[in-house]
Amino acid sequence: MKIMVFETIYSLYEKEVVNEIKKLKTDEEIKFIERKGIIRDIVLKRLAKALSVAVYRNGKIEDVHAGECEGEDYFRGIPDSCMKAINIDVCNKIYTILKLLLSTDEDDFKIANAVLRFSEMCASDWNEPELDDSIYNKELLDLL
Repeated sequence: MKIMVFETIYSLYEKEVVNEIKKLKTDEEIKFIERKGIIRDIVLKRLAKALSVAVYRNGKIEDVHAGECEGEDYFRGIPDSCMKAINIDVCNKIYTILKLLLSTDEDDFKIANAVLRFSEMCASDWNEPELDDSIYNKELLDLL
């Protein structure tokens, strides 16, 4: 069976959010919330947090935070207060990019395109990306 992964995951998150809201709001209030795009915004915020952990926080930055920096004997790591600020910044940026990429607004398209084109140029001399086995790992299916 072929599925559209992002759309399916988004739908699962959306159902969870709606079910949580149903416990607190009337049907009329829920319809208002949906019209205002609040449910979509909650879903994107949750996805941004999840992506921040999966892509960034559970990566090499954790070693740096703990004071393990290859080639640096005197390195003490990143203090918790700084790490918190960095985590918030990363999560906010992921949320903003998701919001732009999923928008139907022409100005949002222009902003997203400009940000991504500039970012691509900044990474032009980086190695080509490879699949990360810690994420793309069929053994994770056993955890479900």
